[in-house]
Amino acid sequence: MPSWSPDGKYLVAIAQNPSGMVLFSKQFGTWKDLRKFDGEWGYWVWSSDSNSVYMAVSDAGPGAAPGIYRLAIADGKWNQIAKFDGLSVSTDGTEGVPSLTSEGRLAMMSDTSVIQIYSAKWPRESDSH
Repeated sequence: MPSWSPDGKYLVAIAQNPSGMVLFSKQFGTWKDLRKFDGEWGYWVWSSDSNSVYMAVSDAGPGAAPGIYRLAIADGKWNQIAKFDGLSVSTDGTEGVPSLTSEGRLAMMSDTSVIQIYSAKWPRESDSH
């Protein structure tokens, strides 16, 4: 599942054994490890500025809560930006796929049933500081 950054400078992909995300630099023609995963990871979406990748994680490993995480391309910094409190989200490919709205806000589908529609609103990063 490799995907190019919006600016075309980088490619991210998932590595196996051990599980992790790797980054290819088009400029240097090199690969580097961005993050090793202890728990289950999900799908990701690039930020519009190509500086980070957002990922839905249902099992973030020991001491970490399920939610949306940001992985910074420059330094591999990993931080949670939204929690799944009160939501049951699977990252098996049928849901839990993050995306960005045209305004740059995170969006994600959570299939709760065929007759119920829910909306979860997360604060903008600038609102949470």
